[in-house]
Amino acid sequence: MMRLATGMAVLALFGLCTAALAKEKGPKAPKGEKPLAGQVVSVTPADATKPDEGGTIKVTSGGKKAPKETDVAYDKDTKVTINGVDSKVSDLKAGKRVTITPATGTAKEIKAAAGAKKGGKKHKE
Repeated sequence: MMRLATGMAVLALFGLCTAALAKEKGPKAPKGEKPLAGQVVSVTPADATKPDEGGTIKVTSGGKKAPKETDVAYDKDTKVTINGVDSKVSDLKAGKRVTITPATGTAKEIKAAAGAKKGGKKHKE
């Protein structure tokens, strides 16, 4: 009887801890704020003399089975990081893996990282 009570108390405590941790994840992004993860196809500046002031990034996402190209606008206020280092939109090259937030409208943030080939070897840049 004592083992049963102890077991139930442990399960109840586990349930409470799990519920508390689930709430700590933070709020979900608003509907329009969901990120777009994919690969850069091209970066087209609105003005070739000022490539970081604004333009469009074409990104392909969805994998090989259902690829989808999406155009996302950027402006001078778009924050770009590559491997965690502050960068410029002009530093993004075709083939670079990116996460753009939000997925539609004007990008507020673009994060890029060195991609890896199958087998865990990194691409040469």
